[in-house]
Amino acid sequence: MLIKYILNKYENYLSSSAETAVNFNSVNLEHFLPQKPENWGLSTADVKNYVHNIGNLVLVDQSLNGQMGNKPLNDKLEIINNSVLNMNRELIEMVENNSSWDSNTIGQRNNKIAEILFSEL
Repeated sequence: MLIKYILNKYENYLSSSAETAVNFNSVNLEHFLPQKPENWGLSTADVKNYVHNIGNLVLVDQSLNGQMGNKPLNDKLEIINNSVLNMNRELIEMVENNSSWDSNTIGQRNNKIAEILFSEL
């Protein structure tokens, strides 16, 4: 629940208004890079040091979360594109700008979230 709260604070920061309120009962926490990343050409051991990093976590509606699973990157991008949350739009942009979603990109997003929330709270 704490991670959902933190990501909600981040979403509020990214939003220009408070019109989109996150309903904690209808959103799930999703590992964008899956915990079981075989479809990404990686093993669990390959990602163990960063898969649970806040930079890899997003909030998504339960219906989108059910569609995402352990799917490959491009499939997940298509699904998350249906999200109305700004944090997910930002994630899409990061993937497009870096042409990947890996430990470096996850670390960049982690640092950005930390810096923003540290200065805002």
